[in-house]
Amino acid sequence: MTAPIGSLVYLQSYQATLHAYAVVTDGNTPNLNVITTEINADEGTIVVPGLVGPSGPGGEPQFALNLQHDIFSSSASLPSGLNDTSDIGKYWLIENTDINGNVVSATAWVWWGEDYRQVPFGTQGPPGPYPSVAPNVLLIDPDETSFIESTGTTANPSWTFNLAVPQGPQGPTASLASCPDVNETTPPTLGQVLGFNGQYNQGFPVWEPMSVGDIIPQPFTVPESAFNSYAGISTTNQTIASFAVPANPWPWKPLVWGQIEAFGLELSATPTLIGVEVLLGDPVNGTLVARGFGNSLGGVVTIVPHTSSPSAPNNAMTPSNSLGNVPANHTGTAGTLYVNLVNDGLAAVYDYNSANSQLTVLTCPVSTEQANLALYASLQTKVTLSASSISSP
Repeated sequence: MTAPIGSLVYLQSYQATLHAYAVVTDGNTPNLNVITTEINADEGTIVVPGLVGPSGPGGEPQFALNLQHDIFSSSASLPSGLNDTSDIGKYWLIENTDINGNVVSATAWVWWGEDYRQVPFGTQGPPGPYPSVAPNVLLIDPDETSFIESTGTTANPSWTFNLAVPQGPQGPTASLASCPDVNETTPPTLGQVLGFNGQYNQGFPVWEPMSVGDIIPQPFTVPESAFNSYAGISTTNQTIASFAVPANPWPWKPLVWGQIEAFGLELSATPTLIGVEVLLGDPVNGTLVARGFGNSLGGVVTIVPHTSSPSAPNNAMTPSNSLGNVPANHTGTAGTLYVNLVNDGLAAVYDYNSANSQLTVLTCPVSTEQANLALYASLQTKVTLSASSISSP
């Protein structure tokens, strides 16, 4: 179908960037009805006439500014009664300060003929210091009125928002086993309690089920069969028994009692004084924890807890010091007790028979854990700790 003359026929759509130019046209012969467009690929040009009109009338001349060097701290001190012609353009700079007295800007007060006008002076400076605010939210009783408490300095204030927030219903109590500081990988058995296992989770001590017997003194006896008879001449002490105390999940210290029967002859002023010592950890250089002293007749030697010696007269065992302390879950010989016959002379003739020999060992749990104040200082609940000691009559 042939389109009628004068109708618009769609050919194609183009997407192009057009650049517009104005052609200056004489004002007497304006050509405002013609617009030329040229498009080549995706670039196009639009040319339109730009009419230039006649110059307008000149503007009114402005007065020159005349800086005055008088110093005024406020606009109230500016001179009054100035002339509206001869004084026009005079201006004074007045500094603007913050609450700390620091100059933050200046204003030019210009005499305009009838009054002063304020004109900002100078260029904008860099941003000034801003305070570092430490906010804190504290919930108060819903029946009280919320308020804000500001403390600290202007540069480092602390804002405590005391908010009377309505409280919702109390939620269900979490089960103990679901708490992050409780380890129940091994399910508890009847009669167990929670005890600190020496591990931490995010800085908090971890608790796990332990038998009540693990946290009270445990008695052991070393039977006669563990002792070895010895007879002979020697210049050194002789080990007649050793006992490896089973590992304990708690740090502990040994209390040792017992008896043996030994006879001997020493090259000393008291030739029949054959004694006994019990060392912890090593048969030669171990820690002295018990001692038995012979008598002038020889025979039965009674062993009792004893930690001092002539070379270390101040050695004493306490619940909190390191003397005689065996770590939890110890390894090696750290918890082994060694029983030695003691030779106090140049040489000794030992005659020891293991019959009727025996030791009693009491492992007393101790704790060297200190409360972590960073974790527990904020607790409001008062906690009272008590401890008991065991002594032998």
